[in-house]
Amino acid sequence: MKYLESFNLKETQKKLKNIATSYFTGSDYDIDLYYKYFVIIHNFLFLENLYFDEVKLNNKELLSNINIPEINSKEEAVSFFKELYDVNSDVRFSIETLDSIEEIRQFKLKLR
Repeated sequence: MKYLESFNLKETQKKLKNIATSYFTGSDYDIDLYYKYFVIIHNFLFLENLYFDEVKLNNKELLSNINIPEINSKEEAVSFFKELYDVNSDVRFSIETLDSIEEIRQFKLKLR
C-alpha cells in the first residue's frame, strides 16, 4: 500500500482546519454548512491516505485536486468553499462517490 506524502497531507489538513476554525464559527446555517464541509474534506483525506492505491485506481483523489489559496478574509474563505462545494468540483465528486470503493465502504460500516 502506498501512502500520500505525509507532509502534503498534514499540511493540507492543517490549512483546512485553520480555515474552518478561523472563519466558520457561529450559529448561522451557512457557516455551519461551510464548517462541516471542511471537516468532511479533512476526514476524507484521512481515508484517501489509508486506501491510497484503491482511491487512485478509481480516480477519486482528493489531495491532488485541492489547491488552497492564501485566505485572509471570510469572503475569500467562502469563495474557496463555494469552489470546492460546486457540483462540478472534482473534490465534491470524489467525496460523494468515495464509498463506491469497496474497502472504504467496509471501513465506514465498521465505524457505525
